[in-house]
Amino acid sequence: MSDDVRGVRRASGVIAAQILDTAERHFAVRGYAATSVSEIAAEVGVRAPAVYKHFDGKEDLYEAVIDRLLAPIQDLVRQAETAMQPEDMVGPLLRQNVANPNLARLLMHASLAGGMQMRALVQRRWRPVVREALGLVGRGESDDAASKAALMAFNNLMLGYVAMTPLHAAVLDTDPTSPELLDAQVALLERFAAKADIGASP
Repeated sequence: MSDDVRGVRRASGVIAAQILDTAERHFAVRGYAATSVSEIAAEVGVRAPAVYKHFDGKEDLYEAVIDRLLAPIQDLVRQAETAMQPEDMVGPLLRQNVANPNLARLLMHASLAGGMQMRALVQRRWRPVVREALGLVGRGESDDAASKAALMAFNNLMLGYVAMTPLHAAVLDTDPTSPELLDAQVALLERFAAKADIGASP
């Protein structure tokens, strides 16, 4: 392979990554419906057809963003199945979501908007993560009401903390992502997990 070909491929990879980064930010802030491929392309500094060289369309781009955001969460859930107690996931999961709050924002948009956004998340991406987490919560009793209620409450506490960070920062005049407050939130979630018997054997 010539140096010229390698250079073209590297440049193409850089552009694809820039498109993903920009799309992620737009989808998280504005939601799927209010985001256009042309706006993403303009911010990246390319024409809209250049986006379609890397992605089949806006839906494909949206799904690629979801895949990238969910990958580290899926890794943490799988690690908990083999190397950690379920309650040990609390700190890593919260810190991962705080480090990249766009997943929480995107999930909130999708939940409110429904339609294609919800289908893309539920049918192909979010459902497998939730089913794995349910298995950890109930230790084999993943379909019982108590396990589902515990997981929904835990999910709301964690994602809500991240999604509402700007509001809490303004109202409470504090930084919810500071080490002190993150440690306090982790401790709160760990107490919740213990009281809800998350990870307890049936």
